[in-house]
Amino acid sequence: MRLEDFRTRVAILSQRELAKLAGVAPSTIYEIESGKRQHNKLTQGRILAGLSKHLHRTVEPDEIDEFQEDQQ
Repeated sequence: MRLEDFRTRVAILSQRELAKLAGVAPSTIYEIESGKRQHNKLTQGRILAGLSKHLHRTVEPDEIDEFQEDQQ
């Protein structure tokens, strides 16, 4: 599932809300979702941690298309 779909359908968060949870700029979320930016492992970890905290469960990288190993 794409990050945008996971964020809006599963976590039910805005880009700004996810950015705040992850400790990144809202533009970072926008750029990753729009394909304008490649994420690094630190950003990936922050986003996954923010989603995990919000959902009260561990969100794994393989749940997000942009974070799957073959995308790197």
